[in-house]
Amino acid sequence: MKLENEKMERISVTLPTDLISRLDNFIQKTGYPSRSKLVQDAVREFLVKHEVAVSKEKKAIGALLVIFKHHPHNVETKLTHIQHHYGDLIRSTLHIHLDEARCFEVISLNGAISEMKDLMTQIQRVKGVLRVELFIMEEL
Repeated sequence: MKLENEKMERISVTLPTDLISRLDNFIQKTGYPSRSKLVQDAVREFLVKHEVAVSKEKKAIGALLVIFKHHPHNVETKLTHIQHHYGDLIRSTLHIHLDEARCFEVISLNGAISEMKDLMTQIQRVKGVLRVELFIMEEL
């Protein structure tokens, strides 16, 4: 997303022909505005994703996606208890029943990346949690 005052600089990038073909096909099929916009978005996403690995106290917005078994081991109660300890980080939670056995939660986050990682680790440790993914959307 280009801001009004944001300076732009032109660079040259060399890509294999087959990758350029895939890029152009994607742009044509999806209506993406341009190669430049796609590369800007891809680089931004790459940097945010990889900066998370080394970030300590940077702040961001993100989402924690959790799939868990509904019934055994009081999983839902344990997850709620953990989430209460992160009240300053969590903005909202969406709970979805996938089927008789599994639930899906989307936890909206806003705060320190280190706290997001801590929350993810705490949730991963709960018996009955099947999968946890942390997505950092934008640094603040």
